Amino acid sequence: MMTQFTDRAEAGRFLALKLQRFNGDDTVVYALPRGGVSVGAEIAASLGAELDITFAGKVCAPWDASWAADAAARCEGAVAGKPARSLARPILPAGRVAIVVDDGCASGVKLQTVVKALRWHGAKAVVVAQPVASRAALRDFEDLVDEVICVDLADNGEAESSFLESPEFEAESTEDVVHRLTSH
Repeated sequence: MMTQFTDRAEAGRFLALKLQRFNGDDTVVYALPRGGVSVGAEIAASLGAELDITFAGKVCAPWDASWAADAAARCEGAVAGKPARSLARPILPAGRVAIVVDDGCASGVKLQTVVKALRWHGAKAVVVAQPVASRAALRDFEDLVDEVICVDLADNGEAESSFLESPEFEAESTEDVVHRLTSH
């Protein structure tokens, strides 16, 4: 039976317990909006780490909209537990541990793009931390990351929704994301 969380913040607190060995200044938590920001904010606060947001998407070829390639991940950020800094300046991972967080991972395509970008920017280690992930997605990360930490594994492709206590659980709004970033 899968772990059920009341909300994304609770999922972040569960993950933070599994990530305590990464406590300190040389760790940056990179959260994928929208849902990953609440999870990541809890982890960053618990570890005393900086929190940044990162975006990844698909780049489509103009001649074939169904064809897509990895897009370069773009990071923007705020400092956890300190006054927010400019959201236009990313926290670079060079020489640091980068923890990549979302609110669940079904396919892992977006996370793979982020992981590759963090490696390219010189991360000392890359850890993918998810409340729940599909077994198939984890296999795709074996050669890309130093470690994958999950609270629970899903057998189907609906990892994000399967850990929520209520199917009516609302998606995070842009305002929620901005509030999380500026209050940490």
